[in-house]
Amino acid sequence: MTRHMVVLTGWAVGKFPWKTLFSLLEKHFEITFVDWEDIFSIDGFKKKVLHLIDDKKNFSLMGWSLGAMVALEIAKVLFERIDNLILISGTLKFVNDKDSLCTTLLSKDTIDKMIYMLKSDKDSTLNKFYKNFFSKSEKTDGHYERFIDEMRLFGSYYNINSLVCGLEYLKTMDLREIPLPLSPLLIHGDSDIICPYKSSEYIKEKYKNSNLIKLQNTGHIPFYTHPHRCYEIIKKYLEVESL
Repeated sequence: MTRHMVVLTGWAVGKFPWKTLFSLLEKHFEITFVDWEDIFSIDGFKKKVLHLIDDKKNFSLMGWSLGAMVALEIAKVLFERIDNLILISGTLKFVNDKDSLCTTLLSKDTIDKMIYMLKSDKDSTLNKFYKNFFSKSEKTDGHYERFIDEMRLFGSYYNINSLVCGLEYLKTMDLREIPLPLSPLLIHGDSDIICPYKSSEYIKEKYKNSNLIKLQNTGHIPFYTHPHRCYEIIKKYLEVESL
């Protein structure tokens, strides 16, 4: 029987960074990849995923960054159909909140500034954001330069309206009270400056059955900088001996 895995990417990132991890997982899963190039409303993220998985009775669900938040929204309503839930570099609330330990370093004002800059200089704004994906050691190892080179060759060219909608989603979404009757795998780099590691620690504290794996000297996009390590973690979590 074919097993399905639905993968929800993050803001302003298409399929190319996933290629190595997918090459490992696709031997055993039929993967449905979901990006956000055609989203123009905050509820459009959840609606797109629900539409794409309508014919799938059971599936594993993996989300990264913004995609991890959407995955939690999906898990709330379809938990009975989800075999496994994997959250990479996730958070329950993206913007800075002085009353919470679960959030990122970004404020609403910072996101509003990003929206303004996107409209005036899209490429420069995105490149600055992408640079923050990587830890100091990952930059030294050339991952940022490789990412930018591959982005030019294979990257998705998101339109401004979809990008702004994604930032509005991140600015407004608050999942701190969402019920989660599942036991998710949490993968998070200890040097992530977009969604700090404490974001997943908060998820682990809130959902006691979570399994949190810390990746040393790793930034926001571990499936790109350490795909084989992520694969081994996922393999162990899924307990699939044939992988």
